[in-house]
Amino acid sequence: PNLAEKTLKEISNDKKIKIGKIEDSFDPRIQSIVDNWPTAVDGNRATALGLPHPPTLKLIIEQYLEHFK
Repeated sequence: PNLAEKTLKEISNDKKIKIGKIEDSFDPRIQSIVDNWPTAVDGNRATALGLPHPPTLKLIIEQYLEHFK
């Protein structure tokens, strides 16, 4: 969460976008989903197949904001 919040604040400052207060709260339903995620992922096979590397968090947020101008 810290990386996401830091990145969102950085982008909003750069683009002069006012954002509301960011509040973290525990959601047991979401936590039960996250608890089943793998703890490590190996992307070597995807790379060997020629799939692109995932974009950075900053790029994902910037692209998201572009759709809501």
